[in-house]
Amino acid sequence: MSFVGTHEYLAPEIINGEGHGSAIDWWTFGNFHYELLFGKIPFKGSGNRATLFNVVEQPLQFPVSCHHIFG
Repeated sequence: MSFVGTHEYLAPEIINGEGHGSAIDWWTFGNFHYELLFGKIPFKGSGNRATLFNVVEQPLQFPVSCHHIFG
């Protein structure tokens, strides 16, 4: 049960040790685009443990400055 990569890009299925398919690639792709658009990782925590918790437990939030774009 190991991985190579960055905690911020892990899909919830990987963190929970569940089976997974190609959908995790779309998860990572979405995180990458979020970072490109807003200059930060969507679930970044104060450390690796907090980041993993955020990915699994916290809803996606957009920066206040973009609410006029997304409604």
